[in-house]
Amino acid sequence: MTKEEVAVKLTELFPEKAPALAQHYADYGGQLLAHVFFADEVNEPLFALLQNNYDQKTIQAYCTFIEDMYFYGNEDVKNVVEVTILERLSDEELVWFRFGNYLTNELIREINTVLIPRNTMLPVLSLPYRRRREKKRK
Repeated sequence: MTKEEVAVKLTELFPEKAPALAQHYADYGGQLLAHVFFADEVNEPLFALLQNNYDQKTIQAYCTFIEDMYFYGNEDVKNVVEVTILERLSDEELVWFRFGNYLTNELIREINTVLIPRNTMLPVLSLPYRRRREKKRK
């Protein structure tokens, strides 16, 4: 998926974000600046939710979306996940630990074995206590 396709998927998952996407395109001359858009529309709300560990259903929806971005997105989308989303979520240890509770073992392994070796800004994400079922990837 391209960054534009992922942005549309976000508005399908969270319809209240459609006006923000339209405004983003208007503000940036019809272009999607993925790092800016996803920082505003994924990072910040998810970070706030994880700080309070509030609304676990919404947290899980964001985390599943991030996993889909990473596993199904093109290289530009994967870069947004690694550099913008994961780095921000790892800024606070408690948020990072809580984030791990919503991820599949597959993404945790990817973070620990692929992303951390090339991005020293990311701390190790240990396997959380609570696991959700592994999703089969295409």
